[in-house]
Amino acid sequence: MGYRVVVLSLRRPDVLGTAAVRALREASTVVADATVPEEIRADLGAALLDGEPPSGSVLLTTDPGLGADTAVIAAPPGIALLDAVAVMDRLRSPGGCPWDAEQTHASLLQYLVEECYELYDAIEQGDRDAMREELGDVLLQVLFHARVAAEEDSGFTIDDVAGVLVDKLVGRHPHVFAGTERVDTAARQAQRWEELKQKEKQRASSVDGVALGQPAVALAAKLTSRTARAGLPSELLPS
Repeated sequence: MGYRVVVLSLRRPDVLGTAAVRALREASTVVADATVPEEIRADLGAALLDGEPPSGSVLLTTDPGLGADTAVIAAPPGIALLDAVAVMDRLRSPGGCPWDAEQTHASLLQYLVEECYELYDAIEQGDRDAMREELGDVLLQVLFHARVAAEEDSGFTIDDVAGVLVDKLVGRHPHVFAGTERVDTAARQAQRWEELKQKEKQRASSVDGVALGQPAVALAAKLTSRTARAGLPSELLPS
């Protein structure tokens, strides 16, 4: 019997996924290499590795390249998002960045628009490296606005933002998460999405909720799409 490797996040070694917790419970011995901070080793009852890990043990490390020839349990997906939230909090906290600290929802608007256009261009060009970077810049805007909102008297946090998103995705995919209906095609799901959205929003008009601040061409396309879905005769729509 060999040993298993649990890879911890370099910045958040205190966060463990369920698979890692299960492995630690089942291990006969837990050891950690020198990349794992001493306080984390102590918290998890891990001895400092000396030589080869014993058979049946779990080796803790922050080196993702370690243990290529054995069973590896990686850090849970999305853990880097916790790093991003922590960095944003640090920038806005006392002793952080003066520029970041003085930003408001209004002052950040131009950057939100710019970053979305830059991401759009990267996607259009098929540039994967640029897409990754620009997606990060758009994510920064989400984190920034949520952090600003958290400082307001009746504001909200990044967890509230994520919670609303999760509730929306789960609620509009009952065939996936509730098993209460069957959806076999993308077209049917698009229809159900709009039906469930209308039930939630209870909008009086098919064009309610359309963002009027978008460019004229995009606004016209959105209004046309909404009215067409509502059943407006096609001959009344602009060609």
